[in-house]
Amino acid sequence: MPKENKILIPPEIFVIMQYTLREVVQNRLLWIVLFFALIGIGGAAFVGDLAIIENRAVETSLLAAAYRFCAVFVMVIVVISTIVREFNDKCLVLYLSLPISRAIYFVGKLAGFYIAGIIVAFIFSLIMAYYADFPRALLWFSSLACEIILMTTFGLFCVITFNQQVLASLSAAFLFYLLCRVSDTIYLISQGEILLHTTGSTFIQWVVKVLVVVLPNLERFTRTEWLAYGDFSAGDVMFPIVAQTVIYTVLAAAAALIDFRRKNL
Repeated sequence: MPKENKILIPPEIFVIMQYTLREVVQNRLLWIVLFFALIGIGGAAFVGDLAIIENRAVETSLLAAAYRFCAVFVMVIVVISTIVREFNDKCLVLYLSLPISRAIYFVGKLAGFYIAGIIVAFIFSLIMAYYADFPRALLWFSSLACEIILMTTFGLFCVITFNQQVLASLSAAFLFYLLCRVSDTIYLISQGEILLHTTGSTFIQWVVKVLVVVLPNLERFTRTEWLAYGDFSAGDVMFPIVAQTVIYTVLAAAAALIDFRRKNL
């Protein structure tokens, strides 16, 4: 008897993913990214001309930092606004009235957001390839894609958890991003000898240690010196980045899916 072809991935996931990408494009995401890209090039060129030494390094560093933040900022807003609009317009109810499960819808939306985020990272990295060598730009792109994937998942978790409240979701997402970005710095400050050894300072140090252990260390993601100075080893750099991305993305996606499945629509 001929063997039956088993489809491991439900085709509905690809349909939802394609629809999500189409919706993101219709919301003029690419035009927004290109606008930020052009503004960044102009601003970095202006600041680079003002620098006394290392004009190229200053220009590259400023542009890389601005692009990294813009990429994460744009994708988090796209995720939150898209989900809120689908809830408010009752599109979600229409989708779930079809013979698809909430898990399939969730995975399809997340896959579409991931692809959109990778495209955003690619556009910014393509510009950065003009300022740095290709291996540096490729490493920077890979790390930025991981950072966007992680923050996209957390943005989806926030908008579902906070019942589609835009302000609360954005605040939580960017507070999380800020803490992950400065966790190492806060930890070093808390260990300084200048602090008094009081009960309050001890408690603060304990809280900071917990945050450093629990939160992903985004300070090691998409580092500017990779482009400006090229001081890195790709294998040693990417392994902890990919590992943290996988772990925290799975945790955030699982939490968001559990919360999404228990909601009464």
